Amino acid sequence: LGFDDIKFLTNSIASDKNIAVLLFKKYTPSLGKAEPGEIALCEYYICSNPSYFAALDFANILNYDFHVPAQHTKDIKLKPLAIKSGGRVGLNSLYYHEDYGSFINMQCVLITADLPKDNEINTHTECELCGACIKACPTKAITFDGFTQKKCLRDMMSEGIPIRSRRKVYQLLGCDKCQTCCPMNDETRKEPETFDIQSVLKGEQTRHLKELAGKNSATRTRLITQTICYAVSKRDKKALAQINQLTTDDQSEIIKDFAKWGKKELEKIK
Repeated sequence: LGFDDIKFLTNSIASDKNIAVLLFKKYTPSLGKAEPGEIALCEYYICSNPSYFAALDFANILNYDFHVPAQHTKDIKLKPLAIKSGGRVGLNSLYYHEDYGSFINMQCVLITADLPKDNEINTHTECELCGACIKACPTKAITFDGFTQKKCLRDMMSEGIPIRSRRKVYQLLGCDKCQTCCPMNDETRKEPETFDIQSVLKGEQTRHLKELAGKNSATRTRLITQTICYAVSKRDKKALAQINQLTTDDQSEIIKDFAKWGKKELEKIK
């Protein structure tokens, strides 16, 4: 199935499914830097999309091939379950696997079966509280008092990035700065998956990005608005003509609003 770790835990969420099978897939984050005229895609989504479908396949195999009642679920909070098996939670609120750190995707399949379960751990290793993530967070979502989700750039991307944070966008679909600076994570990095800015703005990469990152994450609106933000942050005046066209020709009012902002900001550049 391609997962790197599987853990079987007692499930107290759904009474008819007595075991929660946690599936962990690790990934290597990218350097996050693209060549001029290009934008990088967050590696998390490249990992999470195939992991989601692999977990669905696992549940179907159990149901139809082995006649074990199984249900892939997104409706339960995975972090409280995962912490029972070890690992830790950082100041950034993310779960850190004991071997792979926070660069993981977690999926869960609930099953009814008489299987041995992994030992649950009542205590877990705490965050080192070094403060690196506090300094790295571009929107000040993390303090020593904890994490404020509504301030997180990745969370903002779901609703529409406010003007004050638009210049903070440095890649498509996500922010990893609190993780890439963290000493509890491995320092290995890979070259990013990048896309031509003009091509993304024209919608020519939407289908491919949906295939890579998932149709629910890589919506056309998110891709284009975030690329506009990135073009402004990089002072990419070559994108101005295409952004200007979006101000009048696009059917989405959200995209038009971002395009008008982007046009105004790029026109200020001498």
